[in-house]
Amino acid sequence: MARLAFYTQTYNAEKYVAKSIESVLDQTFTDFVYYIVDDASSDGTVDIIKDYAKKDNRIVPYFSQENKIMDLYNEYLEKITQSDAEFICWLDNDDWYEPEFAEEMIFLIDKYDADVTVCSTVYLDENTNNIVGNNNITSDSALIKREEYGEQFTFMHVFLRPVWGKLLRLSVFRNNSMKFRTDLDVGCDTVFILDFMRHTDRIYISDKILHNYLVRRRSISRSFSQSMLEGSISLHIYTTAWLNDMNANTLLNRAFLASVLLNAVRYNIMILISYDMHITDKLKYFCDTFTNNWVVEQLTFFCSLRDIGSDWKKKYDEYRIWLWDTLRHFPPDDSLNKIVQMLIDQDVVMSNVKENQELLKCQKIVGLLVRDDYEAVGMAIRDEIISASNKDKKLAFTLMDLCTYIAAFNEDAGLYILAKKYMLEYYLNNKDIENFNALADELDELIPNDADVAEMKTRI
Repeated sequence: MARLAFYTQTYNAEKYVAKSIESVLDQTFTDFVYYIVDDASSDGTVDIIKDYAKKDNRIVPYFSQENKIMDLYNEYLEKITQSDAEFICWLDNDDWYEPEFAEEMIFLIDKYDADVTVCSTVYLDENTNNIVGNNNITSDSALIKREEYGEQFTFMHVFLRPVWGKLLRLSVFRNNSMKFRTDLDVGCDTVFILDFMRHTDRIYISDKILHNYLVRRRSISRSFSQSMLEGSISLHIYTTAWLNDMNANTLLNRAFLASVLLNAVRYNIMILISYDMHITDKLKYFCDTFTNNWVVEQLTFFCSLRDIGSDWKKKYDEYRIWLWDTLRHFPPDDSLNKIVQMLIDQDVVMSNVKENQELLKCQKIVGLLVRDDYEAVGMAIRDEIISASNKDKKLAFTLMDLCTYIAAFNEDAGLYILAKKYMLEYYLNNKDIENFNALADELDELIPNDADVAEMKTRI
């Protein structure tokens, strides 16, 4: 029996599958069997597989008459586990391996007595064939032992998410009951690999780029999904439990997982913006996402990380700026106010303002504060204060309070004086003589003979 079992599951891949198949058949390591399982394709994929199967008896084809997706993965995992093969390797029907992939992976898994070996991946644009990214985040290969999984989790994570690009030792499956989850729309691969890793002692990650991932604009992994949020949260919960089981639920790992969840949410919302859906439905999905208790909890936790390092502060600030800019894609709607209020509550300055809910009336100012553009905020606050009517006295005092906090936060005495002058002008415009005189006296002590104060007094 062959030492290695390759597995590719196909569905309507007539444009790509030939290259995938040939990349396996062209391996320099030749002791393998290749299972190609079609999941009820309606294009020419089946004919392509049949043609290759006639030419190479290492191919074992199967053609399902109904779309079964993960059930097929599980059927063939069991079949391969019961065979005499030592290793299993998955390949998507639009990706391909370099010729030396299997030879290199088997050499490493034997040399280091590893349970899984992983190669690096390059991501190629379908239309241009240009490189758009890679997961080769290290210049050195790495052998990671079980007791190091927690410490190395943030490094390992990108390699653990998919099933492709790696060789797995089949004895691990034979000694433990494992299947692909059929109830997950998101993260099925990741949960499967993490489950596998529970039963391993060593993983070897190679810095050699031996797997090519085709980035298709219309592929499942790049499509908007209304179920993505629930799936991403389920994956987050599962991975957190995995870290707990591995005694590795550190602050760094929790922070990393929060960023993974929030970036998944961000990615889906970015697709949503250009997705063919009525704006009302888009607005509802967006608001449901960023008022979801789990998302708010992770965003609040992410916000708290600003104090532990500049890198985390930068990541959080970038995320809140993106979120604010995304709000602008939607027409004004009261349902957005909860999200704006969340941004206010998480801001180091705005959260200290006593009546910060009043800032919902001044979203231009909120937007400037999200960007930490304090110079522009000062001018915007002046405009808002002096234009406020008697009915907006509460707003005027809130803005005054805000300006004071900004001045204190930035240790800017000049801005503090300006804030007092803005308030003085507000009293003047609203003919509030008593408060005008009291504040003018205060300013005379702070800045005697100030020209602005003196000019306003002449108008009272």
